Amino acid sequence: MNAGINADQGRATRYLARVNLEIVKAASTRRQAHGRGAGARLPASLAGAPVQLVNLKARRPDGGSEAVTLLGYQTARRRLPEILAALGADDPRLAAAQMLADAAERVGAVKGADWQGADSNGEISDGGATTKVKHAARLRMIEALANGWPIDRRHGPQRAAVRVALAVKRKGSQRQPILAFAALSALCVDGLDLGEILRRSGWSAQAFNRNPLRDALLVILDDVAEGLGLGRMVQKKVVDGI
Repeated sequence: MNAGINADQGRATRYLARVNLEIVKAASTRRQAHGRGAGARLPASLAGAPVQLVNLKARRPDGGSEAVTLLGYQTARRRLPEILAALGADDPRLAAAQMLADAAERVGAVKGADWQGADSNGEISDGGATTKVKHAARLRMIEALANGWPIDRRHGPQRAAVRVALAVKRKGSQRQPILAFAALSALCVDGLDLGEILRRSGWSAQAFNRNPLRDALLVILDDVAEGLGLGRMVQKKVVDGI
């Protein structure tokens, strides 16, 4: 009797394991857009960032645009929030956003790593130390550029007051100020849209809040891109006498 019950339980367990595996495989395939259009894809994985299939275009010097994606194909790229998806393929702000996301993912993929470049004991660990230091340094540089901190040639970024992307103007409000680097990370690394970033800090996601946040983030991305040597999309305003 017990042998029969155990055999049934074993079959049920194996069946559920197969079902769960198929669910994970199907979700991984969808996440990396396998089977949708022609072109290379990352291996199916839930750990990889989800992708979207797009037709990329690049801006020409004359102001027009030309196709980057081959006719009949689509390019698989990381699924982007709307504000980033609207940028051109050759926009330095998009390149800066992708560099931030890539560095954060690579630091997170190294066991024991944090973006400050140290392990849990405050020391550089042996495993993946070179990768960790390289990408943690890039994160610190991006943080400094987003905040407008001075960069010392010998000692690197010098921490100072943090930049605020969206300040609270009304006293007694439940809103929290939205800090530049935190908002940039939420956008580029976590893939949050403007509404989600606003709600996390107690703001409503209405257009009169979304628009100023969008404008601020695009300026911050421009500052980061310029500091990384990628170029600048929108020229800074020049004030007479300064």
